[in-house]
Amino acid sequence: MQQSRSRFTRSPGQSDTSLEDMAKAVRQARKRAGMTQAELASAIGASQGNIARLEGGQHAPSVRVLQNIAAATHSRLSIDLTPLPQRRFDMVQTTRRHFMGGAAGLASMLGLSNFMHVSAQDATAAAEDMDGYVWNDPEWGDEPASFEILSRSNEEIIVSTNDGKFQIPTDPQRIVAMNIEYVPLFELDIASRFAAVGRQNLVTDIDSDGNLTEALHNSLDGVPRIEFPWEPDLEQIIGLEPDLILGNTIYQSNDVYNVLVQSAPFLRAPNTVSNTPRGSIRDYAALFGVNEIANELLSNHDDYVRRAKSRISELVNGRKLLIVEFSAEQSQIWAYPAFAMQEGVIFAPGTTYPFFRELGMRPSNFVESLASQSNYEKQGFAISTEDFGLIDADLVIVISANNENFAAFQSVPSVQASLAHSTQSIYEWRFAEHGWGLAGIRSSISWFVECITGEPFE
Repeated sequence: MQQSRSRFTRSPGQSDTSLEDMAKAVRQARKRAGMTQAELASAIGASQGNIARLEGGQHAPSVRVLQNIAAATHSRLSIDLTPLPQRRFDMVQTTRRHFMGGAAGLASMLGLSNFMHVSAQDATAAAEDMDGYVWNDPEWGDEPASFEILSRSNEEIIVSTNDGKFQIPTDPQRIVAMNIEYVPLFELDIASRFAAVGRQNLVTDIDSDGNLTEALHNSLDGVPRIEFPWEPDLEQIIGLEPDLILGNTIYQSNDVYNVLVQSAPFLRAPNTVSNTPRGSIRDYAALFGVNEIANELLSNHDDYVRRAKSRISELVNGRKLLIVEFSAEQSQIWAYPAFAMQEGVIFAPGTTYPFFRELGMRPSNFVESLASQSNYEKQGFAISTEDFGLIDADLVIVISANNENFAAFQSVPSVQASLAHSTQSIYEWRFAEHGWGLAGIRSSISWFVECITGEPFE
């Protein structure tokens, strides 16, 4: 078998190129060795999906993983360290603090459009107070309730929501999910009752590998889709003659609600499933009388999270994590705090849930200082790309939908000057590929543990 020499370089403005070069080198080495992705994955103790993401330029593996790949493909690994030009970026004394408001595209999709419009004066104060800010882990309690069950009989359940009280059948058989309420119901094994489901594109998983499962496809085969989220076909929904409609006040307007509630009980939760995955399991299990299934789901999920925390605890100790979205067109970065507040209740939005609530990561003092100024009522902060260096973080997760967006983020000068960039600790999180609900959280956690350790986590 022919020996080969793979050479990876990294220079300013070429981080995307380096990742593509590495992906190409791995792909070529595998093919020279006459191996399939599955065979290479088996040889190094990884999954085929991990190899596919690596060869697709979606993941930067650790040196250990590259060494294992080199050994498995009978190749020689060579890594060059090219010195970066000296550039001092003083986060406290920097005067370019131009903060801007706005709303991110994915944030809108997740129901997280409640962004803080930060004035330059407030931003300057937050930057100056950053070093003195003391972070205290929130006391994660029960997630906000979707509704309250007032009474139950053999025939009907009386449920109270912010919209009022409803009488619903104890055993509803025709359910319409306006948003992604089908996810917890699938996990509770009652998705066969759906008369229609929201989201035209079911980009979600119910396993821990980031793939759509056959079970989910089968359970929703032939189920009509509701256009998501702003202009549902109300006549279509009414024509389905549902026993129960599930949704939320974030995506379903009062106009939509007032029409549909005349045809069936419409339970609108004050939050989305992506923000309250545990609470959704708890509430829907109580509604449908499957508490034992929910208890087992939550117990297994907690065990998984504990194992994940144990795997990374020493590697992330003292390190700060920043979660952002990026708009190259607007030259803005949207930063997410660890949690938000709803009527005095602490909850973690879907964009931060796997990392801050589940894994207990330490967030940026700068971002949390801004959040505390708004009493955590705001769920994100838009800043100019020029000011990325103000944020204290040495681990960065970029919520992204494609390689081009991630590459554009890494080409921003202030990003290239950051500690996270110099240590190759900026990771692309394809949120939609991991999915929603508890299984989606586990999939994201598995991805993050692999990023940190360089090894697969199941």
